[in-house]
Amino acid sequence: MPEYLPATPLQLLLVDSDPDFVAHLRDLGVESAKPGLVLTWTADTAEAVIMSQTRAFDVLLLGADATSRPSMTAFAQLHKSAPNLPIILLTSADDDDTSLLAVREGAEDHLVKGGFDRRELLRVLRHAIERKRIESRLRRSEEFFRLISENVTDLIAVLDRDGRRLYNNPAYEQSLGPASGLAGTDSFHEIHPEDRARIQAVFRETLASGQGQRTEYRLLSQGSVRYIESLGNVVRDEQGQPDKMVVISRDITERRQAMDQLQLTLSQLQQAHEELHAAQDRLVQTEKIEALSTFAAGIAHEVRNPLQTILLGIDFLRESLRGPTGSDPATQQLVLTDLENAARKADAVIQGLLEFTAYRHQEIQVHHLSELLEQSLHAVTAELGQRGIRVQLELDSGLPGVRVDARKIKHVLIKLLLGLAERLPTAATLTLRTCQTTLVRSPASRGVPPDRPAQAAVCVELEHAAPASLVPPADLPLPTLVRKEDLDLMVVKKVVELYGGMVETQADKTGLLRTRLLFRLEPGV
Repeated sequence: MPEYLPATPLQLLLVDSDPDFVAHLRDLGVESAKPGLVLTWTADTAEAVIMSQTRAFDVLLLGADATSRPSMTAFAQLHKSAPNLPIILLTSADDDDTSLLAVREGAEDHLVKGGFDRRELLRVLRHAIERKRIESRLRRSEEFFRLISENVTDLIAVLDRDGRRLYNNPAYEQSLGPASGLAGTDSFHEIHPEDRARIQAVFRETLASGQGQRTEYRLLSQGSVRYIESLGNVVRDEQGQPDKMVVISRDITERRQAMDQLQLTLSQLQQAHEELHAAQDRLVQTEKIEALSTFAAGIAHEVRNPLQTILLGIDFLRESLRGPTGSDPATQQLVLTDLENAARKADAVIQGLLEFTAYRHQEIQVHHLSELLEQSLHAVTAELGQRGIRVQLELDSGLPGVRVDARKIKHVLIKLLLGLAERLPTAATLTLRTCQTTLVRSPASRGVPPDRPAQAAVCVELEHAAPASLVPPADLPLPTLVRKEDLDLMVVKKVVELYGGMVETQADKTGLLRTRLLFRLEPGV
């Protein structure tokens, strides 16, 4: 370790009652030695106390008093007044007891009067200054450590190799009582019995490997259980062997309780989410059942009407055949026509159901009607081209999406386009457009309240000039045959209604017919 070598002369305070010894020091020529020495002398201890407090000295030499022996009382006074000033005791050759006592009490060294030269004196002075400097630095470090250990909330303990406590900071008082009463006690005693063996094994492993481990355990503290997190680090002796262990711990009970509460909350939230998901599934299933019930009721109504007509016609014909004269041929022809119409209508309804229920698995997702219309048009391009039908597209690419089964809606659109390809005259113009509009239902329909506002909707519109085949001749006697296009549209309506939409047919004064498929917009889609 390098010695402290001041650049300025050493300031030396000599307290001694022997003027001859002072002269001897001056005769040694120490004042002229490098780095030099300034000697201040006094024979009075009280004066020396005042001087040590008011002036800066590097070393104090304490000699004999009037009894020719160093006074321990004077030493105590000077050491108390200037604790950072190194004191060297000046003794006689046969005064080892006094010098040993003084060194124990805080003196840096001692010199025997008449037994040293200038070089020896300077060496002792330099060593005394260096030791005092190291001592002061160590004292400041200890004070710094003490301030930290006494003011932090973490638990700081120093344990010996057997796990007995050598030191505990005041933070332990909240859990284990006064820290002063913990010295020498077993640090494993308060650990929960279920955790004790594990922590002892960690302690031994840390001593053997020198590598600290962070671990958690339960501590029995004044009738309660606290959760502790600890990290131990080994302190080695002069030979580099593990000698002590510094353990820094933290009470994590509140954190564990918060984590447990958070885990419970997350579990409850997960359960609530699952219950909500189940409720949503039940709601969707209920809506599906309601929609299917409505759809089935509509189909049943559509099928029941022609069946009633057929049954009534059969009864009429049966009675006509039983009668003596029977009905006239014209009446029978009308009845047969009604029967044929009813049979065709029932057959069309059943055929439409078979077509639209061919795929039982529904994939309801958000789709854009403009894309579905373009895909459907691409599927019937050949049929329209064969008839020379010109198609004008007016598609709104910014329309919001709707939740539908894309396959079913494309089936509907293809069915309508194929029907128009069959009925429109050659070189006719067909306008296909998509747009955003409002969906207005009759107040009495589907339980809609009278004051409910119109809902936003998107639509697909098919517009064309009304062909003669779609206008019944004025002179055709009633009842006329049911037209296939009417039956197709009836089934299309039922399918669209299944997805919460509706179908409208309109005719304007210019002779244009419009078929519109409208789908309501759901919030958040």
